Amino acid sequence: MRLGAIEVQSQSAKTEQLTMLLWGKPACGKTVLASTAPGKKLWLLFDPNGTASLPKRDDILVADFSTYNTKKMADFKQGGSIERDLLDLFKQDKIDTVIIDSVTSFTQLAMRYAIEHKDSSNNSFKSSIESPGLRAYGTRTALTVDFLLMVEMVSRSNGCHFIIIAHDMETYDSKQEIESITMSLKGGAADAIPPRISEIWRVEDTGRERLVYVRNHGLHKPMRTRMFITPDGQSRFKWTYDQQKGTGHGIEDYYKSWKDAGYNKVNLPV
Repeated sequence: MRLGAIEVQSQSAKTEQLTMLLWGKPACGKTVLASTAPGKKLWLLFDPNGTASLPKRDDILVADFSTYNTKKMADFKQGGSIERDLLDLFKQDKIDTVIIDSVTSFTQLAMRYAIEHKDSSNNSFKSSIESPGLRAYGTRTALTVDFLLMVEMVSRSNGCHFIIIAHDMETYDSKQEIESITMSLKGGAADAIPPRISEIWRVEDTGRERLVYVRNHGLHKPMRTRMFITPDGQSRFKWTYDQQKGTGHGIEDYYKSWKDAGYNKVNLPV
C-alpha cells in the first residue's frame, strides 16, 4: 500500500536510523565516539585537523572543508553542488553513517560568508566580524539550517545514520551569571534542528574517565535519548573505549542492542 510515493508499512517492520547530536568541550572525546558509529563513515570535516585524533582507518572517508572558500558557501544550500555530489557519492559507494564535524565550525564559516554577502551592508552600515548586523545573523542561521536539513534528508533517503558534532557554550542571565551550558548551535538553528534529532548526548572527560550524559543535568541541557532506559533519574554512563586497541563499546554496539530489541528502549551501558 502506498500514499503517493511513500510506502505504508507496519511500525514493527520499520527500520530506525540513528539521528544523533554529540556535544561537549573540545578534546572531550566527541570525535572518537562518533568514529564508533556503524559501518563506513563519510566525515564532513569543518574543524581544522578534526580527525587527527583518530588512527588511520579504511572505514572513514573524509571531505575536508576546513579551508573552504567562504565565497562559495552557497554550495551547501539545498539543491547546491554539495547536495548533488553527495547524492552521486551515495550511488558510487556504500555509506552507512554521515558525520558533520563540527556544526560549530560550519557556523563560523557561514558567518564569514554572511558578512561578505552584499545584503549584509548598506550605505549607513558596514557588516564586520565585530558587528555583523541582523541581516548577517539571519543569513548565517538560514545557511546553517538549510545545510543541516539537506544532509539529514539525503542521509535518511539513503537509509544512512546521521551524526552532528557540536562544541559547548555558556549562556548568561541579565545579571551576567551562567544560566545554562548548552551546545554551540547559533540562532534559529538551536530551535530548528534538535527536535529532528532522537539522540542528543553530552560527552565529558573528567581526566580520569569519559562520561556520556543522555538526560539534562545541572546547568547542562539539552540531552535526550529514545534508545536507553534511564531509571531513577540516572542521566549518564561511563564510556570505556580504547581506540588504539579497538576494544570497548561504542555507538555501533548501542545501535545493535537497540535494533535487536525491536527498537524498544534498552538498559544504559555498564
